[in-house]
Amino acid sequence: MKKVLVLAVLLTACNVVFSQGIEFFHGTFEQACEKAKKENKNIFVDVYTSWCGPCKMMARDVFTQKSVGDYFNKNFVCMKLDAEKNKDSKFFTNYKATAFPSFFWLAADGKLLDMKTGGRSPEQFIKEAKIAVTHKLGEKAIALEKRWNSGEKTPELLSEYVFKILPVTNPKAVKPTVIDYLKGLSIEELRSRESLEILKKFFRRSSDEDYIYKTFMSNIEYYAKYESTSSCSLTSMWKHLYNRFVRGPGGILIKANKLAKVNKDNSELMNEYNADVKKVKNMDFKYKDMFVDCVETEKLLYLGDYSKGISKMEKLFAKYGEDYPFLYAQLLYSLCYSEYIIKGKAVNGDKVLAFAKTFLQKIPNQQSITYYSIACSNVGMHKEAVSAMAWLPYYPKPGLSNAYFKNFGFNNIRAKFPYANNNNKNDHVVKPRHRR
Repeated sequence: MKKVLVLAVLLTACNVVFSQGIEFFHGTFEQACEKAKKENKNIFVDVYTSWCGPCKMMARDVFTQKSVGDYFNKNFVCMKLDAEKNKDSKFFTNYKATAFPSFFWLAADGKLLDMKTGGRSPEQFIKEAKIAVTHKLGEKAIALEKRWNSGEKTPELLSEYVFKILPVTNPKAVKPTVIDYLKGLSIEELRSRESLEILKKFFRRSSDEDYIYKTFMSNIEYYAKYESTSSCSLTSMWKHLYNRFVRGPGGILIKANKLAKVNKDNSELMNEYNADVKKVKNMDFKYKDMFVDCVETEKLLYLGDYSKGISKMEKLFAKYGEDYPFLYAQLLYSLCYSEYIIKGKAVNGDKVLAFAKTFLQKIPNQQSITYYSIACSNVGMHKEAVSAMAWLPYYPKPGLSNAYFKNFGFNNIRAKFPYANNNNKNDHVVKPRHRR
């Protein structure tokens, strides 16, 4: 009798557990649509990755809540899709995650109702779900597409339709639609700040023969007047140019070096690297020589020849640093990425400290004071290093991603002393991984 009672209690407990939280459907997306039609429900899809912290937080702290489960199970057929492992799902034929986690609310016929990204509280999650079912973005997209195709290609419609809705409903159509818009502009309009902002969104991943690339490069002198050479922003034109002409080849060289260290053939990568460098050297535009010098400097750093690399940096800063101070941010980044702080044994540490000090003076922000602190520590000025980091919160952004701290040899302090901060939205949104 006691065994029966214990079993009954366990079964009851299991039922309570399984009744709480969202009950996710484990079939295909097509089957989920059929199920939604039969049950007269909408569809909810959580797109996540295994490495995404905010995704794990949602799965652990939000999806498991009874209030969330009660609302979602009643109104939606719910699915979870791993953006990497389930990438062949038919769902991804029409929809693309722009960050992780991404939440999609769909009608039973698969048409988009709404999409949101990033973690949030259970209360906010339910609130947004209730609002989502009224948005009907899929129908809105059709209406906006008709306006666009009828010739209403205005900046306002470009912002609303092409950059907000189309990336979700039809991501492959975004770039062709943007090119179509740009081709309809006058030369004066094409050389405007607004056009520059559009071109920057696609520049790095455009081929040399691409309309985006050719337009950007042929009008670069006009665009340069809009962009401060002191900008460390990820969206800066100078950052985009550096990534394209210097970091692009540099990334290939890093991969080639890794193969060489384990005695594997890297000839294919080296051929690719040399071809990219040749392209840079054969370019015909005002800033070519500066970027060629940067390519040659980075090569020395990534090959571990820190003495020559730092001397090259010194000459490069003397030649270009006054007019193009953004170079301090880029080359100090590359110096540390090459593991100089870990393996360089403080070679030419006084020069590196001088670079970091000049960077901090020219562009005082969280990046520059971090590099100054690291450079101080590198030459044994530990009290000054700690003093600099203590003032970090009082400097403006941008800062450096904590993913980069391994290049300083930093320990993961947050892992040692974890905390939960559900009010910090930066802890709840993870953008898709990208190359350097």
